Amino acid sequence: MQGVSIQGFRLSPQQKHLWLLQQGVNSQPYRVQSAVIIEGNLNFLLLESALQKVIEKYEILRTNFQALPGMNVPLQVITANRLPILHYHDLTDLNPETQHSQIEALLNEMKQLHFDVEKGAVLDIALVIIAPNKQILLVSLPGMNSDAVSIENFVRETSCFYAADLQNQEWVDQPLQYVDIAEWQNELFAGEEVEVGKKYWQTKDLSGLANWQLPQENIPAQKLDLNLNLFSLI
Repeated sequence: MQGVSIQGFRLSPQQKHLWLLQQGVNSQPYRVQSAVIIEGNLNFLLLESALQKVIEKYEILRTNFQALPGMNVPLQVITANRLPILHYHDLTDLNPETQHSQIEALLNEMKQLHFDVEKGAVLDIALVIIAPNKQILLVSLPGMNSDAVSIENFVRETSCFYAADLQNQEWVDQPLQYVDIAEWQNELFAGEEVEVGKKYWQTKDLSGLANWQLPQENIPAQKLDLNLNLFSLI
């Protein structure tokens, strides 16, 4: 019987932690979502081209996770370039209240989608048209491939490619790929010196640090309560 092999890269420590958290029964993979308001005369073809170029540029946007029998933790496997599927939703005939509920329903639907991180596409993108010159771009990514900062970078890079295409210019930039960062982190945490350092700090009693104070530290007269509110702007 011919052996099966895959070519991939080790998960970063963060990815490994997240992968293990997602292995519970009926657990839903973590996701990062974003809703971006786009105002103006949008060229849909240039937007699709910009999205394609961002996916070509960043390997993590086309990275799946595969494991051979007996492996508890998969490898990062960079797949061939996938064309992004941009789903269009025209809500221009609806009133603002109905538009709001429809957009919330779309976000919830994207949140509930079970990404096949082993074989399926990574990105789920939708463009909601709410007025002739106003759209909302909805982006959903698995947490294994993104975080809040990376999705901000995704939006910014898409904007830069769109602007360059609009002016018939070429925008070239060579990024540091995530698999390189992951390998550096694995090497950083796997050395003999790291194990010595871990054992040293594990034997230290740090319970008294909670009562330490910095010189000239100001202690507030009373404890302030922090109340958080969530505002949805569409």
